Amino acid sequence: MEKYLYLTEPGWVNAWIEGGPVPFKVASEYLRDDRDAIYTPDENLIDSSTHDVKTFFPYISVDENADMKDCTFSINHEGIQLVSGAVINRVHEDGLVVCMSNSASRDVCRRFKKVACVKIKNVKRLRRVIDKHLGVTGEMGKCRYTKTHHRDHFLKYYEDSWQDEFRMFWKNMPATEVMLPKGMATLEFILS
Repeated sequence: MEKYLYLTEPGWVNAWIEGGPVPFKVASEYLRDDRDAIYTPDENLIDSSTHDVKTFFPYISVDENADMKDCTFSINHEGIQLVSGAVINRVHEDGLVVCMSNSASRDVCRRFKKVACVKIKNVKRLRRVIDKHLGVTGEMGKCRYTKTHHRDHFLKYYEDSWQDEFRMFWKNMPATEVMLPKGMATLEFILS
């Protein structure tokens, strides 16, 4: 299965093609207040709540950084039951993430503020290389996009759908540098 990786540094192309060390970051590195290029305000958020808690303001206010698990609540206001039996499940989960794309695009590369694109020849092989380095098995899959409040590492907000993203994720693993073997990728393009 082929995927495309956009690179910040042109010098990293050689490591992907000829083998060598490449850096990988944790999901929280991509967390920012606004959506801009590779950054999102909901990165590493896992939200499976029954309701979007933001819609209950001013009755209930939940800190964006708070982790809440199985918190059940009801809202009554002036004798009227507004919500009954709502459950909040919102946690922040970090770990090593590798973000790729299902397609190659010079426009997407520019929007990401990257300078090069390589085609990963076999993402299953790449995951095995990283799994071996970390000593644990990661998960991978194509991202889905939603307009709801639900989120996980593979379920993102619809405004990110232009990324056409495919991810690998290793829960609770730190940023690291992995020594890649020769031939993991081929050059797709370098922006001029």
